[in-house]
Amino acid sequence: MLSSSEDDLAENEVELEQNSAMEAVAPILNCRLYLAIMARDGCMKQTEKTFYFTADEQLVYENFYRDFGPLNLAMLYRYCERLNEELRKDELANKNLIHYTVKDPKKILNAAFLIGCYSIIYLHANVQSVTKALAPVLKHAGATKYCDASQTELRYLSLKDCLAGVLKAHQRNFFNFKDFDHVAYEHYERVENGDLNWIVPGKFLAFCGPHYQTHITNGMAVLGPDAYLDYFRRNRVTTVVRLNMRKYDAKVFTAAGFQHHDLIFPDGSNPDDDILQQFLKICEETNGAVAVHCKAGLGRTGTLIGAYLIKHYKFTAAEAIGWLRVCRPGSVIGQQQMWLKTKQTELLNAGNQFRQYFPNHTPERHPVGIYSLKQDWSGVAHECSTGDGVGTNGKDRENDDEEEDGEEDEGEEEEDEKEEQEQEQEQEEKEQVLLRERVQGISQKVDTMRLSDTDNSEQVERMEAAANQYNNNTLNFKTARAKKVSATKLLLSSAYSRPNRAHGGRMLHGTTAGRQPGSVVHTRSVTSVPPQEAHAGARTKVTAPGRQKAHGRTEAIVVTSALGAGLQQHHQNQRVASLDASQGDQLNSIKAARRRRVPTAATTATTTISFLPQR
Repeated sequence: MLSSSEDDLAENEVELEQNSAMEAVAPILNCRLYLAIMARDGCMKQTEKTFYFTADEQLVYENFYRDFGPLNLAMLYRYCERLNEELRKDELANKNLIHYTVKDPKKILNAAFLIGCYSIIYLHANVQSVTKALAPVLKHAGATKYCDASQTELRYLSLKDCLAGVLKAHQRNFFNFKDFDHVAYEHYERVENGDLNWIVPGKFLAFCGPHYQTHITNGMAVLGPDAYLDYFRRNRVTTVVRLNMRKYDAKVFTAAGFQHHDLIFPDGSNPDDDILQQFLKICEETNGAVAVHCKAGLGRTGTLIGAYLIKHYKFTAAEAIGWLRVCRPGSVIGQQQMWLKTKQTELLNAGNQFRQYFPNHTPERHPVGIYSLKQDWSGVAHECSTGDGVGTNGKDRENDDEEEDGEEDEGEEEEDEKEEQEQEQEQEEKEQVLLRERVQGISQKVDTMRLSDTDNSEQVERMEAAANQYNNNTLNFKTARAKKVSATKLLLSSAYSRPNRAHGGRMLHGTTAGRQPGSVVHTRSVTSVPPQEAHAGARTKVTAPGRQKAHGRTEAIVVTSALGAGLQQHHQNQRVASLDASQGDQLNSIKAARRRRVPTAATTATTTISFLPQR
């Protein structure tokens, strides 16, 4: 914190309190930096002692459903870089910098996340001190929490969880903003460029599930496994783990020298203990980075990577989810959040036991963070660059011709540095090979799960059958079960019939064509009383449809009256409308639609936020 006299503090506090436009003010850096809630937006005037700025319109979260944050790592980097720039300006040296937001719980939470992370990264604050300082502002957000990327809006993750996840990642050097290529992050997170995000440097990469081959569908690029080979090689990915049903031939990866493992389990569900232990074992024995994917690379992928973070990096479940969503927004969905929490103690204990045998398996601090500029990003400059001279480091490339004269001298130094790095990498790989052999030799003392390198075709078929059975995600399953009775009541009333939203965003509308004369939907009642209430004495017991079975089959609907035909037809239409809308499909469709709305040029990714004064 900057030192300041008591008189200066008192003078600043009086000035801030007298500003009637402020609902609340939280001091972050006394006499220098504050977070405030403004009663009215767009009315802040700069003064001799105050400079106002906001990021509400410049840094906007791209949601799937009702999720609204936290903001991703590249946005956090942009915020921190811009704030440091403002703090260094001579013309603002004697002014208070007030980051303001409006009185909206969601925007308050995201603004608090940005300035809270800045305090952790640059002011070396802890989570407790940050939340205490932000208390005057956070009370206006009430009990608002971040919700997951599902239709059920499960509010599980708090601001404190996200700050704690960023703090723990920063302590482990998962990221380093002094050496961070934000353009590479924003380039590769796009669907057409791979839809991938690094979670742990040199260890975990989460990405969207590839298809059989690269092609264009509805104006969107769908990538095959071959599209990832070069990037994986350059970034020392050695293993690919697939968690969803087969959409591509694994031989594309294995023929290129990568290890490939299938650990298939249903979309939207939790992994069983066998799959969890196999995943942990694969990652523990892998020499190199592990690329993990399911269909969208969010739910199942984030859940298993989160389990590894708990076991080997001592994250709590909430901290792991917070960090995962900062790296890859939307990760860990629905019931998977609670599953990680229930597994937390077990995984922490397993990690303590593992470290007794292998104390040096997991580094306390990684040598470089994710998206490091020191890494070999060869080829990225060409992929990201456009005609306006914007490259991977986000700086202007228009004067390249003038810089070429000094490149020859720098080239020799770069070659020497590259040789040293290669020697260090070679030595590190040798050590990893020795460590891997030790892990394989003694792993039974820590874990009784044995993993065969060969595919068990029968086991894979059983896993795929299970995945087929529950292809519609479990969240939609629960919704369907909860609406059994209400759906029946709606069918029995023509006066109350209305469109129902089916899975995948489709609308189901009732039609009069083809209805049988005996159906109650055809009632001629003109009162506002639903038919089932008007004819309460004539009610007949109708059992609701059974749960879905494999390949979309359902149990027979038992109907004991003439209502049966109409009721059966309705449920059949409802089943057909929702069979192909799994959770991963929905999330991928949302990403695709998002890319159609947002320009995909690299210049968009390098646009810096501007804290313009409000006049």
